[in-house]
Amino acid sequence: MILIFTEKKTSRLEYIFSLIFRDVLGAEVALTTDADECRHSSLPVVCYSSQPIATGLFMGAHPLLTTPERRMPPLEPLQFRGETGFLATPPGSFMPFDPFASAFLAVSRLEEYEQGSRDPHGRFLAANSFLSRYGLLHKAMVNRWAGLVATLLEEAYDRKIFPPPSCRVLTTVDIDNAWAFRHKGLFRNSGSLLKKIFTGHWKEAAGQMMVLSGLQDDPYDTYDYLADHFRANEDKLLFFFLLGDYGPYDKQVSFRNKRLQQLVRQTAGRFQTGLHPSYRAGQEEAAGPTLKEKKRMEKITGSPVTHSRQHYLLLQFPHTYRKLLEAGITSDYSMGYPEVTGFRAGTATPFFFYDLEKEEITPLRIYPFLAMDVTLRQYQRLSAGEAIDLLTSLLQEVHSTGGVYTTIWHNESLHNQGVWKGYKMVFERITQEGISHDRR
Repeated sequence: MILIFTEKKTSRLEYIFSLIFRDVLGAEVALTTDADECRHSSLPVVCYSSQPIATGLFMGAHPLLTTPERRMPPLEPLQFRGETGFLATPPGSFMPFDPFASAFLAVSRLEEYEQGSRDPHGRFLAANSFLSRYGLLHKAMVNRWAGLVATLLEEAYDRKIFPPPSCRVLTTVDIDNAWAFRHKGLFRNSGSLLKKIFTGHWKEAAGQMMVLSGLQDDPYDTYDYLADHFRANEDKLLFFFLLGDYGPYDKQVSFRNKRLQQLVRQTAGRFQTGLHPSYRAGQEEAAGPTLKEKKRMEKITGSPVTHSRQHYLLLQFPHTYRKLLEAGITSDYSMGYPEVTGFRAGTATPFFFYDLEKEEITPLRIYPFLAMDVTLRQYQRLSAGEAIDLLTSLLQEVHSTGGVYTTIWHNESLHNQGVWKGYKMVFERITQEGISHDRR
């Protein structure tokens, strides 16, 4: 147990101390405004206040955690024991920067509430992130800051207080298009086939005809492969199904299609399965479309749906998460960038969404992802070998700092053809390494 002294309890303080000590460092924590309780306690004490109380480690409280401030504070990088942090502390503090306020800045996503340049889909750009600007996007900074606090507490109290970091590996698969050609109907197939013919893509047209005639497997039908690959490790795989209405960015087979419903049921019977709210649902301000798609999935599977990931990673603060809460979603996996890999919120440790406008801790748990197949191949244009090196380095970072190493794949990127040539090997190398890691 870690005892935190503060002159005034705020929801921000309760939130960030719980995240740092309980979720990241694996220790219980309690906040108190009673200085005498701290002075007479045998527990390790952190004094987060305006003045020290003659016991424990002192850090001057930053207004970001003691007031409802919603503007980005001025940032200046500060160094301590090889790590970069922000928000300078007053003399006498046990670190020159505030690890708690810095962590809150990262996980609350305060910077995403502000107006700024966005991509064509309205998504926050990684280049606008303060972690990206200071070259920290590929480091789990929240966990590193927590690790510094843990080390200093153990040095001050001359004993082991915290367990070593714990790492878990989770592979997730988005099903945007269950099949490339099959079960899409005569109209859609005729249109795509004619387009290939008239644009001179003869090889692709021939392949489509082979699939439709039953002479060749559908290239997106990689479900048996995934099931075999994760045999006896089903808990390490999570699927997300798109069940929205057809649209420019939502081109899944109709949710009414019996084969798609069968695929969803079979998958949900063996693996963790969640909803992939459509592009249309992501752009809507109201929760209605998300709730409608969630009910579709629950009707198909006969089970409650509590996991989600936004299609196109559409994430607007705080509206997206409020919609998910209204729809009954309790875990979301959209926290990451489409254009680059790394730690969007500075951590791989799951954390609860803190609604800055309402100043409240919500029950929606956020599972950050670190890399996506589309990012590696289409945005960053990495070869298979380069992708393996990058993914391995991210896994090593999570292994050393703790959290859940989560990656995104698509059924359509695993057929090992065209632009995805070689990426099946990337998938196998990284998932096998993760499975082996979890068995240690």
